Amino acid sequence: MNNKFVSKAATLIKGTFLGQLIVLLTSPLITRMYSAEEFGNLAVYTSLLSITVVNASLKMETSILLPNSRKESLQLLVLCIKILILNTIILLLLILVFNNWIRISLVNIDKIYLYLLPISFLGLGLNQILTNLALKYDDYRVISRTKINQNFWMVFTQLSLGFKKTTNYGLLIGDVLGKISGNISLIKSIYINTKSDNFNKLNIFSVKNDSLLVKKYRHYPMYASLSNLFNNISMQSPPLIIAITFNSTTAGLFSLCIKVIEAPISMICKSLGQVLSRDMSSDFKNTKKNTTLLVSVVKKLAIIGFLVSFFLAFFGPITFKLIFGSGWEVAGSYARILSIMFFFEIIGSPLLPILDVYQKQKVFLYWQFIRVCLVLLSLIAVPAFTKNIVFIITIYSVSMAIMYAFLIILAFNTVKNYNNCE
Repeated sequence: MNNKFVSKAATLIKGTFLGQLIVLLTSPLITRMYSAEEFGNLAVYTSLLSITVVNASLKMETSILLPNSRKESLQLLVLCIKILILNTIILLLLILVFNNWIRISLVNIDKIYLYLLPISFLGLGLNQILTNLALKYDDYRVISRTKINQNFWMVFTQLSLGFKKTTNYGLLIGDVLGKISGNISLIKSIYINTKSDNFNKLNIFSVKNDSLLVKKYRHYPMYASLSNLFNNISMQSPPLIIAITFNSTTAGLFSLCIKVIEAPISMICKSLGQVLSRDMSSDFKNTKKNTTLLVSVVKKLAIIGFLVSFFLAFFGPITFKLIFGSGWEVAGSYARILSIMFFFEIIGSPLLPILDVYQKQKVFLYWQFIRVCLVLLSLIAVPAFTKNIVFIITIYSVSMAIMYAFLIILAFNTVKNYNNCE
């Protein structure tokens, strides 16, 4: 692993670490201010947001990294923002028309959760677009600062509203503000990086230019958007399904487990994945270099995964009880069961962007489809035979571990066999 890669990864991980440290240090206070049911309602909201926002710009934002031309990258930026605005309007209209049906037929949450969904959708969708342009300019520091800002304003708002208890929506409002605030530093950075470019030459209202870009990068909306929708359903639907099958309290216990453990894992893995995809995309035909880099990354991730899983398996319940209070010990028991999934997720998750770099969106789509089927089978089909939540989570954990192990194999085969497939 070369020094440049380590430096880039360290910059992103530092921001991730500091951002998650803010969340972890304040979690013992927040869990004592809000109930498991309130956490469950937020988990339902987060699930709905994550499932919808994944295709906010039809995954066209991923293509911003690819062009050698700065002009084409900026044209893609404009196109992605247009798609995002259109999808935000569509989401708002759907909520206005179907909000009562959603709350009655699917999940029993207050309508304010649904009305705030388009705001978070727009903020998070813009963050995805701007982050890819920042990666294009190798501006890893601003991405790092963004992660810190998002978590700071989220927990500051949640603590302030939780301490005064002036509203029952403190967790929700903090989450929304956190997602929006992260874009400020990204916008400033991109303005500095692009102020020398002449935006007047971009023809931002040209339908012809947009059509050419969509045609050129059609694999992203055709395959990547659908596969990433499957990805987010797999990752984000469990709390939603548990809330529907059991209750908000059980969903809240499960979501805290995911928030405390999987959130830092996914953010660190995402940071590594972003740097890995950037390095490989710059010279993706160099099979030997990329294979060596991949082996080095996987070895280090395996060590991290083992340490995390070992700790959760033996000390999960007592740790949750000591840190979050006696009412949250059950969440620690869930963490113990999920430790095998976390091990393979830590290794496999950062490798996901490799399939995008090598334009294996179709393979990625098949993998995501199988995974989402296993999620639905374990959390919907299994409860039809038993309501034992421990057994259900065990089936879910083993299923996800198998899928991440298969993803690791796919990533290695994709990189090693690239030249043979041309």
